[in-house]
Amino acid sequence: MVEVEARRMDLYVKLAILGLVAGAISSGTAIGWGLITAPMLLLVLQFPPKEGVALSIIGGLGYLMALGVYRHLSGGIPWGATLALTLGSLVGGLVGVMTIDLLPVTAMKWIIGVMTIIAGVALLIPWKD
Repeated sequence: MVEVEARRMDLYVKLAILGLVAGAISSGTAIGWGLITAPMLLLVLQFPPKEGVALSIIGGLGYLMALGVYRHLSGGIPWGATLALTLGSLVGGLVGVMTIDLLPVTAMKWIIGVMTIIAGVALLIPWKD
C-alpha cells in the first residue's frame, strides 16, 4: 500500500512540474499547452490516449484562469472576439468529445502525432509582423 502511494505521489509531482512548465510557456505564447502536455502524458507518463487528452485539456484550466484574470485586470481582453471564439470552441469541443470515442487508440495517437507535426512546421514558416 505504501509503495502504491509513493508511486502515485511521484506521478503527481511529475504532473505538477509538467503543468508548471506548460503553463508558463503557454500563457506567454498562446502556443504549447497541448503540444507539450499531450506527448508527455502519452509517451513519457504512459497515460492511455483518451485519459491523456482529457487530462491535458482539463489540466489547462489552471493556467487559463490565471491568464484570464491577469489580462482582465490589465484591460487586455477583447470581449466580443473572446465570446465568439469561446462559443465556437464549446460546439467544437462537444463534437470532438462525442466523436473521439468512436476512434481506436491507434487512430487517436496518429491524429495527435500528425497535428503536433503540422503545428511545429507551421511555427517554422516566416510570418509577416
